Amino acid sequence: MSHAIEALLITDKGGSPRFYMQLDPKALNMDPVMASSFFAAIDMFSKEVFDEKAPVVQVDYGARLFTLINGVNTNMIAVSVQRLTPESIEVLDSLLAEFELDWLEVVDPFEFSYETSFVDVYLEAFGERVMEKLSLRLLGETWVPYFTTKPDVLESVFSILMEYINGSRNVKEIIEVSGLSQREVVLDLSKLWAHRVIRFRNMFNFNDFMTTGTQFVRYAQATSDETQDLRTLHPDMAGVIPHLAGLIDGRRTVREILAELGTRYDESELLRALDYLIEVGVIEALSPEKRRILLVKEALELAIRVAEGSYNVTEATNGLQFVMRNAKTPEALSQLQLKDGRWMVDFDFKILEGLNQKRLMLLFGEWMKILAQFVNALNPARLTLYIGNLTTVISQRIIRRYSAFDLRGFEEFAYWLEILSTPTKPHVGPIETSHLQIAWSSALEELAYILVTRGHIIYKSESITQIRSATGTPLIDLLPTEWVGRDRIETFERIMVEYSNLGPAAKLTLLVLATQRGVLIPKEVII
Repeated sequence: MSHAIEALLITDKGGSPRFYMQLDPKALNMDPVMASSFFAAIDMFSKEVFDEKAPVVQVDYGARLFTLINGVNTNMIAVSVQRLTPESIEVLDSLLAEFELDWLEVVDPFEFSYETSFVDVYLEAFGERVMEKLSLRLLGETWVPYFTTKPDVLESVFSILMEYINGSRNVKEIIEVSGLSQREVVLDLSKLWAHRVIRFRNMFNFNDFMTTGTQFVRYAQATSDETQDLRTLHPDMAGVIPHLAGLIDGRRTVREILAELGTRYDESELLRALDYLIEVGVIEALSPEKRRILLVKEALELAIRVAEGSYNVTEATNGLQFVMRNAKTPEALSQLQLKDGRWMVDFDFKILEGLNQKRLMLLFGEWMKILAQFVNALNPARLTLYIGNLTTVISQRIIRRYSAFDLRGFEEFAYWLEILSTPTKPHVGPIETSHLQIAWSSALEELAYILVTRGHIIYKSESITQIRSATGTPLIDLLPTEWVGRDRIETFERIMVEYSNLGPAAKLTLLVLATQRGVLIPKEVII
């Protein structure tokens, strides 16, 4: 079945890992000990997560979501990049019940080691059961499977695809040549990958941002062993890679790289070269955590350039210099460089090599703080003009460039701009939201709820009254428990239009929230 799960972890009630399995070949940096420790920490200060009657709990860990399913003797944690469907949760629940009934007593807690055999550690038989029900996540038709060991020595693994996997056929071609159904091929490839006897080439997406690692420079040196080997094994590729070197900068997507070199090289040549560099581990597609760091760094660079135009270069430079006096994060400070009297953002990702997901999420927060403090340091006399200009640029250069998932968390910057552009200080109005159990009937309804409750906090009552009058609805005067699910699409769309009229920062908030939820905004709001 199709799903968004990157990995599964089963722990006992004490937090010790009992089973772990990756379901996404692209998520090669997943660490079961990290996930297990994370939930053990939650258990220390939030016993209700495990002990209350709620069978399913979802924890937002920034770039990933953890879905916890409570069993009788164990807990299952599904690591995903988006909320799981009820169908996926039902399958996971049945797998957890099967694990407790048939496998728990025969599986000892293990110590995770990258040196240990995948099959030995991950409980081969139950792993196959997982693959039968879930299969690999997002197995692309263009992916090319290849054996990591010779097929004739694979005595322990039976496969119906042995004669069709040759290292050059992609999944679609294997389906066509074998005459098997897509489901049969996907399940068999899932089993082979679970045994770690195959890997995949050509896994990147055209929207992946590509960056180099510290060892990539060896492929740009004419006298290095790596280049000499490449000239022997892949002479055509040896001539392509130097041209790729200057384009794999952490900011360009695969699509943008292909567009730059498309007139000089065939697309298949470029893709083979990229694939080879990924396989040898000297370039990578940015992980979800790093994509969000890239987003906020690009937003900061735009904020600096817009400030130089809305104010002047000196004021923009002094503003960031003031912020940096109190900043203490070396990974951020080292990537802000003063050149010819202007601040530049360094987008080299090598400084993040070896950092775990927790540190990456903290760094995202640090970059967000620098961005917010920079805007706050500017002269308030021209702030309204500046925010208007910045909103236009961000909507065109950030919101249209990044995915809905990349934008998670960026709404906090939009809220901050709303607060800065509001004459009165934000206040908490009479809104009782702490114990709501809201089941949204649509993303549009959820968006309207967020705008209304935020509006009560940020804006004056007169502004909210104007929205109420324009939309012809009393929902602004009601508690959320009374109006959720009551009003329909026409009212909600009118709320979006009127909310955007509160100012450019309000429009940016609307654009970010709507993009995150896949909500089409009225044409009157489009920038």
